[in-house]
Amino acid sequence: MISKFYKTACVALAVCGSVAVAAQDKMNTVTGRVVDASTGKPLAGVIVSAYGDSRYTAMTDEKGNYELKVPDYTRSVSMSVDGYNIQQRAISDGKADANMFHSAFSQDYKVSTSATISAEAVGFDNTAEVSVDPLIQQRLGGDIRTVNRSGLLGVGNSMLIEGINSLHANAQPLVVIDGVIMDMQYNREMLHDGYYNNMLANINVNDIESVQVLKNGTALYGAKGANGVLIINTKRSKSMATKIDVNISGRYELVPRLPEMMGAEDYRLYTTEMLADKMANVGTMNYLNTDPNYYYYNQYHNNTDWKDEVYENAFSQNYGINVQGGDNVASYNLSVGYSLGNSTLKGNDYSRFSMRLNSDIEVVRNLDVRFDASYSDVDRSLFDDGAPLDPMSGVITSPGFLGLTKAPFLSPYAYDKNGNVSQYFAEADNYLSGMFQGKGRLANPTAILHYGDGKNRNSHGNRIIMFSVTPQYKVNKHLTISEHFSLGLVNTNENYYLPIHGVPTFTVEGLDEGTLLQNYAQSLASRQTAIQSDTRVAWNNRYGANSINLIGGFRYLSNDYNLTTQRGYNTGNDKTPNMNNSLQFKKTTGADDKTRELMWYAQAGYNYAERFYLNAGVSAHASSRFGEDASGLDLLGATWGIFPSVEGAWVMTNEKWLSGIRGLDYLRLNLGFDMTGNDDIDYTASRSYFVANRMLGSNVTGLTLGNIGNTELQWETTSRLTAGLEGNFFNNRLNVRLNYFKSWTSNLLSLSQLAWTSGLKENWSNDGKLENEGFDARASVKVLSLKDFNWELGASAGHYKNKVTALPNDNRSFETEIYGAAIQTKVGQPVGLFYGWKTEGVYATSAEAKADGKYIVQTNGDRLYFEAGDVKFKDFDGNGIIDKNDRTIIGDPNPDIYGNIFTTVNWKNLTLSAAFNYSLGNDVYNYQRSLLEGGTYFMNQTTAMGNRWTTEGQITNMPRVNYTDPMGNSRFSDRWIEDGSYLRLSSVTLSYHIPVNSTYLQGITIWGNASNLFTISKYLGSNPETAMSNGVLYQGIDRGLLSAGRSFSMGININL
Repeated sequence: MISKFYKTACVALAVCGSVAVAAQDKMNTVTGRVVDASTGKPLAGVIVSAYGDSRYTAMTDEKGNYELKVPDYTRSVSMSVDGYNIQQRAISDGKADANMFHSAFSQDYKVSTSATISAEAVGFDNTAEVSVDPLIQQRLGGDIRTVNRSGLLGVGNSMLIEGINSLHANAQPLVVIDGVIMDMQYNREMLHDGYYNNMLANINVNDIESVQVLKNGTALYGAKGANGVLIINTKRSKSMATKIDVNISGRYELVPRLPEMMGAEDYRLYTTEMLADKMANVGTMNYLNTDPNYYYYNQYHNNTDWKDEVYENAFSQNYGINVQGGDNVASYNLSVGYSLGNSTLKGNDYSRFSMRLNSDIEVVRNLDVRFDASYSDVDRSLFDDGAPLDPMSGVITSPGFLGLTKAPFLSPYAYDKNGNVSQYFAEADNYLSGMFQGKGRLANPTAILHYGDGKNRNSHGNRIIMFSVTPQYKVNKHLTISEHFSLGLVNTNENYYLPIHGVPTFTVEGLDEGTLLQNYAQSLASRQTAIQSDTRVAWNNRYGANSINLIGGFRYLSNDYNLTTQRGYNTGNDKTPNMNNSLQFKKTTGADDKTRELMWYAQAGYNYAERFYLNAGVSAHASSRFGEDASGLDLLGATWGIFPSVEGAWVMTNEKWLSGIRGLDYLRLNLGFDMTGNDDIDYTASRSYFVANRMLGSNVTGLTLGNIGNTELQWETTSRLTAGLEGNFFNNRLNVRLNYFKSWTSNLLSLSQLAWTSGLKENWSNDGKLENEGFDARASVKVLSLKDFNWELGASAGHYKNKVTALPNDNRSFETEIYGAAIQTKVGQPVGLFYGWKTEGVYATSAEAKADGKYIVQTNGDRLYFEAGDVKFKDFDGNGIIDKNDRTIIGDPNPDIYGNIFTTVNWKNLTLSAAFNYSLGNDVYNYQRSLLEGGTYFMNQTTAMGNRWTTEGQITNMPRVNYTDPMGNSRFSDRWIEDGSYLRLSSVTLSYHIPVNSTYLQGITIWGNASNLFTISKYLGSNPETAMSNGVLYQGIDRGLLSAGRSFSMGININL
């Protein structure tokens, strides 16, 4: 009976698939046998087709054998069956046998072959992450360099595809979600220091079907594709039967590694040394009185660990339900999710409610409509994070940084007149009686967290609504017409409040000197409306061995962004934190950014016999961001940028002379050339305008010139050459992928110096050039494939090297000051190099310092000689003066190599997977450590300061302490540059699937995960993987933003 069924099925498939074309092509017969790779047993019911042409199809019988008639030009077949990965096999002497691997292994083959180079990750189910960023890093480590921005929930990672192709403009990839080009708001203004509004955190991870990294063929995105494209596709219905999936998970995160700080007595001794040469009788200070009966003794004799006041272990939870189903007319996928979580930095909480509907409807014959809608509401309580730019300017407002630097002999709570601790919060410290602290008085972080808590105080909300409709009309079997229309609404609200209680008075630049302020409140409201219309005509046909695909279309993008920010000072009390008319020195700013973009595009694809693939495209892009006199094609009253691309692929194993070679299963060569652009231009850069400024203190306001527009300003142009090789070897057990790239960026957006008569220092121009070269590679091995046990092991690696080849102002190098660091940009050098002083230890004796005879020159011309206990700086010009002329390159934040290592083990229904991430050769500027070990301010220091120089003849690498550091011992030098290389066990997941097949229950999966279990690194900070901003010049700077701690998750997936 079974034999009859297979014979009938094979005959039916063969007749239906080839009766219409049998008379046109010379036919050959292909035979083969398909078996299970783990057991060697034959597989019945495997669908075998001519690769890329489903007209020729057969099915294996109960012995795994098949017979398939294909045209003479067919060189390979594809094989597919449920539970196994798709496989492509070259035909050799009329035969194509296959060992098929279980779907537990990574997918090495695709249904169709493309001339473009890309990498893809799928399967984002067993996770408690609230944003897909860390999963992209774990799955695609060598294909895209990702660096963690912060440990706050959902803040995500900065990303680079194929290195750096820009200097001042955005270098992040273009993000396309379900065909909609997204504005990720990388450079939009935020109120809270150290926070980044990650738009990907609005997407429920369980809604994501796949993430694809597109490395070439990006010219169809015009002036937006120079940094690569990240394509995210959400789930659509795969079942006509109604299926319900319920997901519940929870995660417990531990406080990350923090610096070990001095205790009360060590810090008291440190401050005593700071005061030693500043006042005659140090012992008269109240906090140094050791008499237990002294009135202020209890107030100044605590041993508070301020880290416990601002850090705590955190818990987060996720709930989701997904329903999919449909019939012959319509199908749908509906999901609802809710996430709620705390951060390990107190007061920074996260919640998200999301809904998504993806539907596919057949309206009438040949007319299909895809309708998608989504809503996401992310709310946060939020406080400043990270070390301040200047500890002596204004007031330090970050509870995390205050938790490290606050004097440990102080208490978070005030003492009453009887010397007992009360329930009231202590005010800002004043243990030096204002003698030396001045603006450096530290606030009480516990009071900031308490009085600043509340939605109308410190909060951030982000709401995104997306509608998308795509009608597609099939004119005939070759021609289709479609329109993809989408509407996106993004509303952002942020409140900022610095309380009065626990905060010292402060001054603000621009107000009258001596104007003391108590506190301030800010608010931000923005609204973005994005419209995309993409009208497309597609045609395809096959002429024997020749297959042709043509696409042409027109894309219209409209983006309106409105921003209003307000700030005012002195609310009067902490019960009225809102913006109101009674606030002093009120200021309102905003933005009204309207961008319109037009793009014509065309693409032609050619495929000969599934051996040779050719893809050519071109786009013409016009944008209101470009200057009216920008160079390009002048047409219809606008300037158009022209962006061509061409890619080719050769499947070498489909050649007769290479097929059938033992150990070689598949080999493909890719080549491509793209010319793309980067249009991350400030919408005001090409315009001249005036701004309102406060002058002469706080009494006079007026208009000043804000910008001199460059009407010739245009997009950056990146020309990229790519070459790739992919192969499967040893009966498909080994998969290897290699990709090489070389790019040249011209019209680099740079700041050009203006004449002093303009009243401005600089404006934007297209005067620079940059080269970028590198590779990425990936290999995976199916180590074991047994009946009940499978093991896969793999690794990836990425590398890039860039070089500046031209700069404005006659190639004049320039420095960018960022948190005390000098970042040098110079022709012939990579981007982002640290430029500072080299050190050679610490002078142990006065005689050594005197013999060396080095000094600095003060502003009044006096010489100040280095003494015992000072840092010995290298004098490169040999003149005895330590100044800016002695600086050199001291570090490079660009890694030599980065990537991931991954493995998956399956035993029956049990799955264990692990992922390591690594980076080698990148340097980090530890700015936070420069403050915590600088010995310069009245701030608590790390325990490493116990080794500081204190006595003549002492051998140490830690200099003496000196208030305000007149010798510059803590200046930007290689003391603060560290090796940021690391190897991290990023994720370990264990899951067990309980097979259930009843009327109401289809299965249950229980899983557990551990993340960030350990990191091997020499780096002294909390996290060697750090990025303080999305900007290229900001990479490798650690200002102490919260890092991710170890976390442990558990979850359950119920399939109904």
